[in-house]
Amino acid sequence: RVCSPVRIQPYSSPAALPLPSAPAHSTIPGVPTIPMFNPPLAHPNAAHDIYAPGGYEWWHFAAIDPLQQLTILATFYRGYILDRQYLRQYRRYLRQPTRRKPPAPADFPCLALRVLSTDSQRPLNITERATGPLHLTSSPLHFALNANVFSQHDDGAYHLHLHSQGREGFTADLTFTPSFPHPPLTNILTPGAGEHRWIAAAPNCAVRGSISIPSSNISFSGFGYHDHHVGTRPIALGNGSFTLARAITPSRALAFCRLTGPQNSPSTLVESDALSLRSAPALSHRDWITRVHRTSDIRIEQLTLLSRNRYSAHFEYDATLEGQPARALCDVIAPAPAGGQLLADILAPSA
Repeated sequence: RVCSPVRIQPYSSPAALPLPSAPAHSTIPGVPTIPMFNPPLAHPNAAHDIYAPGGYEWWHFAAIDPLQQLTILATFYRGYILDRQYLRQYRRYLRQPTRRKPPAPADFPCLALRVLSTDSQRPLNITERATGPLHLTSSPLHFALNANVFSQHDDGAYHLHLHSQGREGFTADLTFTPSFPHPPLTNILTPGAGEHRWIAAAPNCAVRGSISIPSSNISFSGFGYHDHHVGTRPIALGNGSFTLARAITPSRALAFCRLTGPQNSPSTLVESDALSLRSAPALSHRDWITRVHRTSDIRIEQLTLLSRNRYSAHFEYDATLEGQPARALCDVIAPAPAGGQLLADILAPSA
């Protein structure tokens, strides 16, 4: 049977599809592609308008009051990286990209709240996640998730209102004022899959505010840390891992971040003090361990487990940074059992 040839006519679209306002990105010359996020032009700590399926953006705040023996950790997510439904939808989308709707980061907002008080008079141990409708604007920066809000004021300070849904009835109003006028420092992390940015926005902050629990009201006066993370792919899938460690004093901060994937990236070290906010030369995993455990500028001890689940663990340490009392915090995201050796290597107290 002989078939007659088919003539293919060129298709002419009645109207061109509009692309986002951000410049096109492409690895193929002459072929524009839709960008996965819009880098903010006004301020690197503003929202990046993540479009990428499986992408994420989060703003992290840590507040420490040594006198009240109180630690508060709040992380606001657009695209919660540990949401099982989000990861499940992303994997399904990868298997059938033309048949599955791509999961959008804005559909998976979350607030991760951790509160720990070691005061025997007012013991607190709160670990919870809140979800709900997200309201996010870039100018001014404002993130609202139900009753939980953070916003940046004209003077550069960040105001947080936190509300626990648990039986403890915990609420907090905190103001993070950057200790130094350094502009945010953006670090590009390159694990070989997607683009990931770590923005050290204000590693040193003075934190003031008030805490309310059913039994009492507490005046909060301490120091804190704030950073911002953006990525176009999920982190810590397969054998990958993410580690963020920071040692904080009122006048200095030392933070370390490492993201692994198909191609292990070198670690990035950020130092903050009155002189500057700067990135140290890229470190290997072994270099970081040597820096922490075999030098005198930072010592960590007295491990406290804040929370742990199948994919992540969060720790707090007593620390000494250049002879000053400090707090050391560490977050690890790594699928089991890959995270076991990572925790043993990085988080073990110095001998």
